[in-house]
Amino acid sequence: MAFPYKNFLVIGAIAGIGRALTARLVESGAKVTAVGRRQNRLDEFVQTVGAANAKSELFDIGELDQIPEFAVRAMKESPDIDSIVLNAGIQNIYDLADAENFDLAAFYQEIKINFSSFISLTYAFLLYLQMNPNPTSFIFTGSNLAIIPAELHDYTGEEAGRTVGMPLDIFIQDQIVIGSIGPAEIFNGIVDNRGIAFENLAKIMRGENRK
Repeated sequence: MAFPYKNFLVIGAIAGIGRALTARLVESGAKVTAVGRRQNRLDEFVQTVGAANAKSELFDIGELDQIPEFAVRAMKESPDIDSIVLNAGIQNIYDLADAENFDLAAFYQEIKINFSSFISLTYAFLLYLQMNPNPTSFIFTGSNLAIIPAELHDYTGEEAGRTVGMPLDIFIQDQIVIGSIGPAEIFNGIVDNRGIAFENLAKIMRGENRK
């Protein structure tokens, strides 16, 4: 089955797994719009992969009220975007018993980044993908690498992806592929094994893991 998506908007594209994934998408022949909070990293990424292959958008997904305007701007600049990759996220350890150091505001910020922003972004871009007559997708990525054992993780983008993706998959799975990828096969040597993550993503986006 041919790779169906040609133009990706990647949230959290300038560091770590997101950068490796975005670079690999470019290598595959896709166009990308890299989204991040640091202009210097965005500029460096576009310079590395080439302006003919990538655009950049400076945006902080924590600014929830700005997400609708961001979606309008991104789709106006690249109306052929057919896949939204929601990769950004943060993970900290919180100890409710440590009253002196527990930061409730930081906890709420994590929930906003890892969950609320994914809801807002999905809602903002959903109509555009629904109007696209070609195959489209939302891809949610997450990581619980920071927590040992993994079962004790607090909250991750992957969980947000499942929460958003499950109901979407029920109602629009015939039109838009909903995928969630995690780090199970890349616990060691993330950069060296980034191809594994990409191949797993490719299977999802080809619809091979769909029900």
